[in-house]
Amino acid sequence: MNISNNNYSNIFDLPNEILFIIINKLNIGDVIYSLFDVNERFVHLLFDPLYIQNLNITLMTMKSFYQRTFSVHEQVLSNICENILPKIYDQVRKLAIEQNSIERILTYNYSQLYSLSLVNFKEEILYQYLTDYSILRDLLTQQITHLNIDIQSDEIPKLLSKISTNIFILVLILCQRLTNLNFCQLFSYRNSFISIYNLPKTSCSYSTLIELKINVATFNDCLYLLDGRFDSLSKLTINVKRIGCEILKEKNKRKLPKLKYFSLTSFSFTCDFDEYIIPLLRRMINLEELILFLSIINRTASTFSGIALYNQVLVHMSHLNKFVFSINTGVCIMNNEINIPSDEDIQDSFIGREYGQVGSYVHFEPRTPVDTTTDIEQAKAVVKFHIYSLPYQFESFFHLNNSFRGGMFVNVRYLVMTDSFPFEHEFFKITSDSFPFLKNLKIYNWKPQKKKQHPSTLLNFPHLNVLNLVSAHHDYAEQFLVDTNTHLPCLLDLCITYESLDVVTNNFTNDATQLHCSKLKGLHIDKPFVRPKHFDEYFPLLLHMSKVIRRFFFE
Repeated sequence: MNISNNNYSNIFDLPNEILFIIINKLNIGDVIYSLFDVNERFVHLLFDPLYIQNLNITLMTMKSFYQRTFSVHEQVLSNICENILPKIYDQVRKLAIEQNSIERILTYNYSQLYSLSLVNFKEEILYQYLTDYSILRDLLTQQITHLNIDIQSDEIPKLLSKISTNIFILVLILCQRLTNLNFCQLFSYRNSFISIYNLPKTSCSYSTLIELKINVATFNDCLYLLDGRFDSLSKLTINVKRIGCEILKEKNKRKLPKLKYFSLTSFSFTCDFDEYIIPLLRRMINLEELILFLSIINRTASTFSGIALYNQVLVHMSHLNKFVFSINTGVCIMNNEINIPSDEDIQDSFIGREYGQVGSYVHFEPRTPVDTTTDIEQAKAVVKFHIYSLPYQFESFFHLNNSFRGGMFVNVRYLVMTDSFPFEHEFFKITSDSFPFLKNLKIYNWKPQKKKQHPSTLLNFPHLNVLNLVSAHHDYAEQFLVDTNTHLPCLLDLCITYESLDVVTNNFTNDATQLHCSKLKGLHIDKPFVRPKHFDEYFPLLLHMSKVIRRFFFE
């Protein structure tokens, strides 16, 4: 039978160049299993050296946003191991595997292999393999120069156990040729951290590592990596869980002349930008590229003008040719004497200092002071500044408020909205238009909406997987879960208080909210509860329930 002899377009009619582009967009395990025996033409394409040299034998399946599996189907795996690998193993240069298939995949001698990704491993299982599995140990010792490690976590974010710290140390000891290491930054949604700063100095002396990506618990961990033991490091991408309350054993002033690229991310607010971060940046005398994603609490607004940032940091980096940043600043107003710069003042301070195009907005929030020791709770008001380079390159956008005037942020997948003034339907329309590929939305706002009669415009968040309303008034549950207000075709997980869920669903009987609820795979509630009569009918696809904790926006 001539498959292509019909009146419809057929994949067999496409030229090889187009087919090769399509195949490269698909999971290689699925492609090999599905097309291996179709015809000689496809076999020739599949065994092209440029294609099979990068072999990814994992397949991500989302049960919910936070519950994912990476195992390929047993039948697919058997076919790959028995029919494919014997023909290509000596051509594979990059390999990605998960814990359930590692022993079957690593039975071959991958003589060209230099890059290995260990995906979705439990930390105790990975440590056991690194300790006892000689095939893996030999690969790491003799061949691997690029290593990616991804560790399972049952909660997000999570400080991993000491086992993961030991894995990090063991990797550095085993991998004698390692130049590039990605430790727990393979998937941004995991947000898992390790602690390493209190390790003995002799335990990690490593001179071949050139590039490191890692998530660490404290700023001391960051300083540990830059104290001289990684003396060849030229590129460091680091996510710090919390910067503050550090007990620094010594203030290292040693310059870092080999460091060319530095990316620092921290989602939590810090009060210690001047004390910790600026001195570290000044040590990077030959830095060529600087990436900063920070949230800072300060007593003065002038620190984060373009002039101050240039004088404090950038003037010390004569080789810098790229500076990308997103800096949220909360200035605590303790009295009425401070001068608050306008948005125009902020913009003007960045002109003419090689920052490139900059976006910003300024937001004033009055507060009722609380008798406590923290500035943010004693303050009469908080002025929030968000300053960022354009085009915006980060996947996260934090502390968006009603002063935001819109834009186009196509890279953002995770958005946090915070305000002491209500978010109305019109502002959510600006938000949905500005962040068209948003997947994770978290709202901190206890103020009820004033305009309860929503206009006819239907909000559309076409890619949203996670909606977190656990620290939001129940009006926002109505705004998003009523299907005539908002279109959420991809919603998988909802984080919410039981009180808000009960109100907006009318004890799980409201037809207007059932459409979105019926598609949920994960439900995360603030307290335990007994399932009401219609609960299971309302959430027929629910696979996972967990407890979530209310948090303040500055945590």
